[in-house]
Amino acid sequence: MLPRYPDDDARRKAYQNERSQRWSLEEKLLIPISNLICDVIRIESGYSATYQKYAEPLIDNFKNSHPSTQTVPDEIRGAPDLKIQANNREWFVELKIKKMAYHNTRNGSIKVPRYGCESHYLDDTPVYVNLLKHAATYNINLEDIVLLYAVNPGAATTMRTPLAPEEWHLECIKLNDLKRNVESKRYFKYTEGYGQPAWLIRCDDMQGVSQTFI
Repeated sequence: MLPRYPDDDARRKAYQNERSQRWSLEEKLLIPISNLICDVIRIESGYSATYQKYAEPLIDNFKNSHPSTQTVPDEIRGAPDLKIQANNREWFVELKIKKMAYHNTRNGSIKVPRYGCESHYLDDTPVYVNLLKHAATYNINLEDIVLLYAVNPGAATTMRTPLAPEEWHLECIKLNDLKRNVESKRYFKYTEGYGQPAWLIRCDDMQGVSQTFI
């Protein structure tokens, strides 16, 4: 059952708490989830896979090279979290760890259109816009950038590792497909007024790991 809030203030606080929890999950589970993704690629496709952090060293290198600069440029901030190599190819992965998908798009509401399926949030600015800026600056094909949602209702910073594949649902969409769907107005841009405007990405547009990393 979806949570109900007595007023907009309670809804705003819940939204802010959810975002804070999600950031903590992504910080604590980045490496375990990265290992899980590589395991699932191996299990589902038969290819060995390796990963390395991509965004963090790029941002650190910029900060070390520009100690007097207070702001990291958008095209560097937009670097995906990981680089994954499998089957003699490499992909750049922007990782989102969530406890659940967004349910309101299944049937629609006053503020949200009916998709007939669940959806996932993606902040337009800075995330989506900066991903495109990074790809353009570093000459990365959009089809080689993957947005990956790792979903588990029991996700927690204290989870035992290694993570169990059967407890996670991994959903992927390539940036070229995402961009095409945004530009064709297939996705609704949603905001409550207190959060970042976000695209609601249809879950039925997403693929599994074996269909994505081939």
